[in-house]
Amino acid sequence: MKSFKAPRKALTDLDAETVSRLITASSDVALVLDAKGVVRDAAFGNEQLAAEIGVAIVGKPLTDAVSVDTRPKIELLFADVGAPSARLRQLNHQLPSGATIPVNYGLCPLGDSGKFLALGRDLRSVAAMQQRLIEAEQSLERDYSRLRIAETRYRLLLQSVAEPIILVDAASQKIVEANSAASKLFGDPARKLAGRAFIDGFDEASARTIGDWFSALRSSGRADELRVRLADRQRRCSLSGAVFRQDNVSNVLVRLALVEAGG
Repeated sequence: MKSFKAPRKALTDLDAETVSRLITASSDVALVLDAKGVVRDAAFGNEQLAAEIGVAIVGKPLTDAVSVDTRPKIELLFADVGAPSARLRQLNHQLPSGATIPVNYGLCPLGDSGKFLALGRDLRSVAAMQQRLIEAEQSLERDYSRLRIAETRYRLLLQSVAEPIILVDAASQKIVEANSAASKLFGDPARKLAGRAFIDGFDEASARTIGDWFSALRSSGRADELRVRLADRQRRCSLSGAVFRQDNVSNVLVRLALVEAGG
């Protein structure tokens, strides 16, 4: 916080009414306390707070207006008066309904009068924002948990399929994931297949045809079954594919099936 360089000179012409309006405008709750902590006057930033807290608070000790668990903080406020490291303290105003209103208070002396000014900020909006944040985090955690469960089921299903299945990035035509049957077909572990260009598993003529096949899939979402030859030039297989989007990325689920000689 940075204060006025010359407050006595800059603010000397302010009358009590003007100061009162400034205090009310700059805080949600303003309480004038005597040295014993009795509320001698009060001002509120809005009518709702005045109705909730202001009822019969004047003339009574501030300790009577707050919850039992926050009463010790009033003593701390008085103890910190004038200290460079004075902290704001949260007091919970007790309502007849049993509910509480959290207010963050700072305390300063009113000249040499022996009175003190407690300026408070209603924390309910902050509490509501924190609650929304907690709920949003919990919602994200639930969504993430559901996503992990779905991913686990997907991987189990993928590996349980007897036919070779390969997930290919539609744009780069690189292998994203392959099941164990596909690993066996290409003779490499799934971890080595991931990131490799899909066409690397086929001969040159088939690779060109596969490129056109992927283009058709990306543009229309479907393409006819394609017969191609593997890179060993001995085995032939058929490709069928389906396009789907995941995390704003288009992927192609490719099913491969070996074609018997003469087929």
